[in-house]
Amino acid sequence: MKTKIVQIVLLLLAGCVIGASFMGLSVVVMHKTSSDKYCISCHTNHSLLPDNPQFSHLYNSKGITVKCADCHIAPGIGNYLKAKAGGFKDVLTYMFNGDFNTKEWIDKHRSELAEKALSDIAKTSSASCIECHSKIKSDLPKDMEPLAREIHQYNNAKPVEDQKQCIYCHRGVAHHYNKEWATKHTEGIKNN
Repeated sequence: MKTKIVQIVLLLLAGCVIGASFMGLSVVVMHKTSSDKYCISCHTNHSLLPDNPQFSHLYNSKGITVKCADCHIAPGIGNYLKAKAGGFKDVLTYMFNGDFNTKEWIDKHRSELAEKALSDIAKTSSASCIECHSKIKSDLPKDMEPLAREIHQYNNAKPVEDQKQCIYCHRGVAHHYNKEWATKHTEGIKNN
C-alpha cells in the first residue's frame, strides 16, 4: 500500500515537472517567434527591412523602435494566441509555396494583405495602436497639429461604437500601401 502511494506521488511529481517544462518551453518559443529577427527570417522582402528607415514607427526622433509584434499582436492572451495561430499558417505557406514572399507575390497580394491587416486591427478596436498612444484618447499631445487635434477631438467625442479606428486614417506609418486601396478606404471615411 505504502509503495503504491509513493508511486502515485512520484508519478504526480513527474507529471508536474514535465508539464511545467512544457509550459516554460512554450513560453520561450512563443517569445522567440515574436521577435523582429524571427519575423524577417521569413518576410525577407518585407517593407520594414532595416535598410528601409523612412517609417516613423521604425526610426523616429524620440528613439522609440516599434517591433512587428507591437502592432501585429493586439494586447491580451486571446489575441496573442490567435496571432500565433495565424503566424503558424504563414510559416507553412512560406515552407510549401515557392513564390510566397517574393517581391512579385507581395506586389500582387498587397491590397489583400492590407485589407486583412486593416480588418484585424479594426476587430480589436485599434487596441495595438492605443496600447502605445493611449493619450490620444484622454489627453491629446500639446504639439499636435491644429487640424489633427480637431479631428481627434471630434472622433473621441463620438460614442465608442461610432469612432473611426486609428488604422483608417493612419496608413503607411509602417508599411508601403497600395494607393488604390488607400483611396477606396479614404472615400469610405469621407462618406461616413
